[in-house]
Amino acid sequence: MRPRFDFAAPAQNAVLTAVVLFPLLWIFAAFVVTQGVFALGFSLRSGWVWWGAAWLLALAGTAVLFPDGGKRNAALAGGASALVWLLFCGVAVFVHDFSYDGQAYHQEAIIRLAQGWNPMNAPLTAGDTNQYQWLNGYPKITWQTGALSFAIWNRIETAKSAMWLLGTSVSALTALWVHSLAKRSAAPRFVWAIGILALCNPVAVTQVATFQLDGYIYWGLIGVALGAAGVVFPRASPVRESVSWTIFAVCALILAAAKFTGIVYAVYAVLILGAVLLVRREPLAFRIAPVLLAAAAVALVCLWHPYAHNVSRYGHPLYPVMGKGATDIIGYAEHPRFVEQNRFVKFFWANNARARNIAGFRTIADNEKYGKPLWKLPFALYRSEIAPYVAPDVHIGGFGPWYGGSLIAATVLLFVCVMRKTQGAGLALGVWAIVGGSVFVNPEAWWVRYSPQGWWLVLIPLAATVVAPRPLRTGGIVLGALLFVNVLFVGAINTAGQIVCERSYSRQNALLRAASPGSWFIAWGNARSNRRRFAEEGIAFRVAPDTVTTAQGWFSVKLARTDTVVWTRDETLARAIIATSPRGGAD
Repeated sequence: MRPRFDFAAPAQNAVLTAVVLFPLLWIFAAFVVTQGVFALGFSLRSGWVWWGAAWLLALAGTAVLFPDGGKRNAALAGGASALVWLLFCGVAVFVHDFSYDGQAYHQEAIIRLAQGWNPMNAPLTAGDTNQYQWLNGYPKITWQTGALSFAIWNRIETAKSAMWLLGTSVSALTALWVHSLAKRSAAPRFVWAIGILALCNPVAVTQVATFQLDGYIYWGLIGVALGAAGVVFPRASPVRESVSWTIFAVCALILAAAKFTGIVYAVYAVLILGAVLLVRREPLAFRIAPVLLAAAAVALVCLWHPYAHNVSRYGHPLYPVMGKGATDIIGYAEHPRFVEQNRFVKFFWANNARARNIAGFRTIADNEKYGKPLWKLPFALYRSEIAPYVAPDVHIGGFGPWYGGSLIAATVLLFVCVMRKTQGAGLALGVWAIVGGSVFVNPEAWWVRYSPQGWWLVLIPLAATVVAPRPLRTGGIVLGALLFVNVLFVGAINTAGQIVCERSYSRQNALLRAASPGSWFIAWGNARSNRRRFAEEGIAFRVAPDTVTTAQGWFSVKLARTDTVVWTRDETLARAIIATSPRGGAD
């Protein structure tokens, strides 16, 4: 009989780990390269050159990390990653981003970077775009790596492929860890179920088709967590300690270079890991001094823009979210009486209320119209909670309708395990507290897209029940099954919404291509990046002048899941567009 393939066999593990790690190194190298390109005054127009240079750097890094058969491992990993990237680019062309943020500024930034904009020496102004504050001040790793794919293929949606590479790398790393742990467990299937649930965070699931960053942040957080676990528990790790350090450092820097919340979580992770090693009295000076020096040098390159530039230009590293003239992104997102609560009340309220996705609390009339979030009984489901999950950034109940009840039940399970002193319960409680700290360090954790690691607060108690007595383990299994249903519910609604929007998008494009060029005008609204989609779809357009948008006798029709409006005198065309829209759009 042929021996079964063993993921833990040293030689095979080196090859597999190299394949797992390469995409992570590739996208990080691409970011470092593009930062250097900007610092030297060049642009990203030569996408193949910079993307290829990053691939070569990742190849060299992989060979160094795996000295035994390093060249062979690096070649296999590099080839596999290149094939995966090509596959992702092919798929991404047919998967469009219908999110507001993606169309308003993520795609706009990628288009401008690929067309030659250098953010380090040429900050945009209000005359360039109404999103100039975000484009100038926001962290840009996904924009810069995405711009390379766009520059290569000249298709805007291919820019998501670099984001998917991170998810692939972290998912494969998770599989290595779960396989290693499951082999030692009396309930291996339960261990695998928890691992799969960890990857199926509703925030990441609903954002996979978009350019929004919260799923990306979540993948980076998984990488940081697994890297730290490999450092603290090297005997349990499926990879060498040097690889764990690399994963931790690279993922922490990716977090810091992706989003303002990311740098907060990266700093928190570094402080926690340092504290744990100090408490354990590890010889820090010898183990992490070289890593810290290297990380500091790379961090300087990675974070000089935007953080240092934000300080020099706007007086605060986190501009435009903080500092003079900061943009309020929370005040209109929910009822004022809700927003004014403390962070703990808001988190518990938001996750135990009926799901909704309203971003229109701008006047007293709005407050009275929509009201405060409505509490609900744990595990209840209301018909009104179905529609919100079409969107990728649900405000209330963002983890799904059954997360709130599951969190209560999971917390009870964990504390029962602690009181009964089951094996590993103390460790689980400590990790649960650390994760909780990372969640509540963000005052707006209630909007779970900003704290996606809150998903782990229900999974860690499940892990504590793996080695607990049968009644507790049964409780964990039942709760895990409910969480699977929760993920499937959210994922199914979001996917159905994506399919409907894709169908509307295709039909509306066909109508506009067939219409007489002089019969309609376009007003981009906050989705000016749609000019790129029109160009790729072969739709000739004219931008609506003020004389049209203020004149009588014109129909304004909002295109499906976008801020872009078509103005036309052709009532037949207007009605046809409305008929293809999921919600309609006549004003």
